[in-house]
Amino acid sequence: MKCSSCYAENAPWATLCSTCGNPTLALELCPNGHLLAPGQRDCAVCPSAWPEVPPFQGPPVLRGLLWVERGDLVGSANEGSGERLYFCELRDREASIALGIDARGRARLLADDDPETVARLVVRPSGFSLCRRGGRATRPGPLAYEPLHPGSSFDLENVRLRLVTWEIPAFPEGAR
Repeated sequence: MKCSSCYAENAPWATLCSTCGNPTLALELCPNGHLLAPGQRDCAVCPSAWPEVPPFQGPPVLRGLLWVERGDLVGSANEGSGERLYFCELRDREASIALGIDARGRARLLADDDPETVARLVVRPSGFSLCRRGGRATRPGPLAYEPLHPGSSFDLENVRLRLVTWEIPAFPEGAR
């Protein structure tokens, strides 16, 4: 790394020039080891920003369940004591369902804006979609929601979750 004052060569991690003592810009890396441009906080290679959730207004119709096939799913701290859940109800709602992994390797339901979120699930009358950050499923570029098909499963580290859905009629028979 060259000093901007005296142009002397310095080690990439040096914060002060070894020749003149002026501050230098040390190299910064993203959590995955990619080089960040000076002053930049988001990596150009790693996805960082969650995509926009399509707007929704309507009743919270129960569309299915997120079933725990392997591992543990726990509720968030603000929903109780963080107790173990065997399933999570999937209802139409404005916000996505945020999931994270805690220190013990369990999947955890999180607040929508929690920075520890590793996956978001959107439930809409038209279907389900999932967006994941990190791990093998992430490809370079911006994050995007991908459709989840009924009966499909996905892994969050050592936890496997399966989407169990049922058909909801557009207008229930006999209702007037």
